Amino acid sequence: MTALFLTCRDAIGLLTEFEEGALRPGLRFRMKAHLAMCPPCRAFLASLRALPKALSGLTLREPVAPEGLEDLLQGALGRIQAKEGLQPTFHPAEALWSQAAQDPSLALLLGAHLGRCESCRAARGSATPFQPVAGDALGAALRARLDPEARWAWHSLGLSGSRVAEVLRIGNRALSLLVLPEGRRFPEHRHGGAEVALVLEGRTFDGPDLVASGDLRAYAPGQAHAPVGAGPGDCLVLVWSEGPPRFRGWRRLLG
Repeated sequence: MTALFLTCRDAIGLLTEFEEGALRPGLRFRMKAHLAMCPPCRAFLASLRALPKALSGLTLREPVAPEGLEDLLQGALGRIQAKEGLQPTFHPAEALWSQAAQDPSLALLLGAHLGRCESCRAARGSATPFQPVAGDALGAALRARLDPEARWAWHSLGLSGSRVAEVLRIGNRALSLLVLPEGRRFPEHRHGGAEVALVLEGRTFDGPDLVASGDLRAYAPGQAHAPVGAGPGDCLVLVWSEGPPRFRGWRRLLG
């Protein structure tokens, strides 16, 4: 891609970064020049920009499992059964507890972890636990501290079957609920800031790890991951983040 003018193949490969504003100035100028002279590439970009609206009401009749997922699920079946009824395996680091003392939104997420973890409740006697109730993974006490449910705007993430809604925002930090159906993969993404995810209900695969109810995972800024619903049923995850996710490839446009 050293020529002054980009080819259509070059341009198509750069459209995601162009939309995200991630191209360096010189390459962005060349991209704009190509689009100005190439009606087919402009039309292609316009169609991709229109996809989120076109897909917003689309419901798949048959689930589509990601390639290779069946082997992953079968190989971990024993671990799923072994974790049944156990206390959480993954807990907040000390630094997160310290940060939560100054961050009300993060404190709510850690409180939901406390409601599911006896050992952390015993160690953090002064912290407020938010325990789930039958049929409600959030529980009334936690719901009362979130935005009213009528204001939650659910967004489907392309064709993956997963969906997400922001339930609380304080400054640049947000709490979101993620629903990840069994056998479905959340699109690979990274964040500009830190991210902390707590499984409220169900199970998910996060890389090689099986993450179940009460487990908490923390991700550094820029770290990429793509959790997979392990089932049975949907997995409900409460996510605290310092910035919106940045999806790879066309997933950003589909989301």
